[in-house]
Amino acid sequence: MSTSVATNDAAHALSSDRHLAVRAGLVGGLLCGVIIWIYEAIVWVGVQQLMPLAGIPRNAAGLVFGKGVQDELGAISYLVGTGIHFVFALAWGIVFR
Repeated sequence: MSTSVATNDAAHALSSDRHLAVRAGLVGGLLCGVIIWIYEAIVWVGVQQLMPLAGIPRNAAGLVFGKGVQDELGAISYLVGTGIHFVFALAWGIVFR
């Protein structure tokens, strides 16, 4: 009977550790996603003047689907680009926690 209790405690501890690790990965991914946008604003917009500040969220849609699809999406490309940016940042945060 004691082995059953020990096994349950070990399984619970492992599940709790995994939950905390995924949570830390999500927080880290979100933080890095914001830091990447700050970097892009400083370097791409400020220093190199490659795009306007409002073009940063839209840029992810163009990088993933191409400039033609980005132009066809119009204003929706801002939402799509923001979604792509943060989904990838969160996924990388979980994978490399």
